Amino acid sequence: MRCKSIRKGEVQGAFESLLREMTLTPQLLAIAKAMLRDIWDVRLSQASLGAARLDGQSAAIDARKAQFVERLVATDNPTLIATD
Repeated sequence: MRCKSIRKGEVQGAFESLLREMTLTPQLLAIAKAMLRDIWDVRLSQASLGAARLDGQSAAIDARKAQFVERLVATDNPTLIATD
């Protein structure tokens, strides 16, 4: 079996010709727009969930910080009270 080579110019020319023949139809544009909207909505939903998760973590950290400050204020341990 012998391999035949195709000239680069022929392939490029055929491809350029094919590109010139392609046109964007309203139906194809509507499909592409719907696909992009779906992808956008999924990403937006994921971002909202991530933000809600971070808000929950922030609230938990604030609660732990408040508990720590309360325990620090209530202590009689001179080592913990010292500011040096």
